[in-house]
This record gives sequence, structure tokens and C-alpha cells, in this order.
Amino acid sequence: MKLVIQTNVAGRLLFWLVAKGSIQAKLSKIVQWHGSDVALQAIDTMLKKNKKTLSGIVVVRGPGSFTAVRTGLIIANTLASLLDLPVYGVVHTLTLTDSEVLKVVQQEGKRRTLIKPWYGKSPNITKSKKKLPQARAKR
Repeated sequence: MKLVIQTNVAGRLLFWLVAKGSIQAKLSKIVQWHGSDVALQAIDTMLKKNKKTLSGIVVVRGPGSFTAVRTGLIIANTLASLLDLPVYGVVHTLTLTDSEVLKVVQQEGKRRTLIKPWYGKSPNITKSKKKLPQARAKR
């Protein structure tokens, strides 16, 4: 059974369990911010309820919010490492449909040891607009 993780959609966490060419379970959680506080609990609940052994993980690696994308990747990479599972990353902007989930799981390629994020654009790092307090000159 493969776990599919999508955390890059604003305000939502989405998880699927796929086996034998069909979706066995699906969980969608509405969250504030990026959902890192409930993601692991949701996956744990889903796996316990379905009592199946994982054989791989697929994770959406972006684009999306920096923290939301990283949350999904950290979970996928950590579980894959701890459970010695293959992990595969895909790029997808919108919420995956059930048919897209099945297609992604079928197209899964070779094992990757670490999935990296894809943000869709270069970082926009600017200087702070706040003035920093000046150090007092020694007299």
C-alpha cells in the first residue's frame, strides 16, 4: 500500500492510501496555516484505521507555501528513511483528483533517497523595512 501526501494546497492537508490500483482510504483536513501540528496525527490515524503495511510514499513537492511544502517533504522523507521505503516526488499545483492520484502512483519511478522541494519560482528575499537600533557609540 502506498501513502500519497499533499500539503501544498493552502488550508488543506490531503492523504490517500492506494493499493492494487484503487484508493483504499482518503483523508482531507482543513487546517490553519500549514497544518504541521496535525499532519502526523492524521497519517497515524489513517494507517491505524486501515491496518495495512506501507510499501512506498508519494509526496507533492510543490509549488506552494514554503512551510506547507516543507512539512509534506519532511514527513515523507522521514517516514521513508525510518521504514526503509521508496519515496517519490511529484509537482502539482492544484488538489490532486482521485484519478490523478492513481496515475501518479502507477507512474512512480525508481527509488529516490531524498525528495527536494520545488517552489515554482526563485526566492524573494528582501532587506528588512524596519530600522534596526543603532549601537550607541562608546564615549
